[in-house]
Amino acid sequence: RARLVILRIGSSSGFWWELETVLRSCAPKKLLLLVPRDEALYESFRIRVGELIPDTFPQLTDWKRRRKLFRGSLMATIFFNPGWEPTVVNLQTLSLPFLRRSPNLPLAPILKTALRPLFENLNQSWELPRVNRRQKWLLVIAAILAVYFLLFILVVAVARFA
Repeated sequence: RARLVILRIGSSSGFWWELETVLRSCAPKKLLLLVPRDEALYESFRIRVGELIPDTFPQLTDWKRRRKLFRGSLMATIFFNPGWEPTVVNLQTLSLPFLRRSPNLPLAPILKTALRPLFENLNQSWELPRVNRRQKWLLVIAAILAVYFLLFILVVAVARFA
C-alpha cells in the first residue's frame, strides 16, 4: 500500500524485523535504504542481508575520505530493481552544481539528485533541484565585485602610465 518504504540501516533486532517484513510484503522498487557513515555497520549489514536477498551488495569505498561539507551523516542510498538487484548511490561523491546547492537544507538537493532513478522506477515525476536564489545572488555579487576590482586595477595602471 505504501508508495515508498524508507529504512535507515541498523543492527538492532527491530531493524531486522522491519526489513524482513518489508522484504516479504513490499515490491522491491518501493524500498529505499539509507546508509549512515559507519563502515562496520554497513559491512555487517552487507553480510547479514545476503541471507535475505539473493543479490550481492557492493562494497562502498571512500569511507576514510574526508566527509564533504553539508552531506550529513549519510554515506549512500540503496534502491532496487524488480529482481532485488541493488543500486547504490554514494552521496559523498555525488556532484551537484553550485547554483543547485542549498545552505539551509544541504542534504535535500543531494538526495533529490541521487534518487532520480528511484522516482523513475516508481513512475513519479522528477525535477532537478531548484536553482537557489541565494547562491545565484552570491554569484552575481561576486561577479560585480570582480568587475569593480578589474576596473580599479585598470584605472591604477592607466594612471601610472599617464
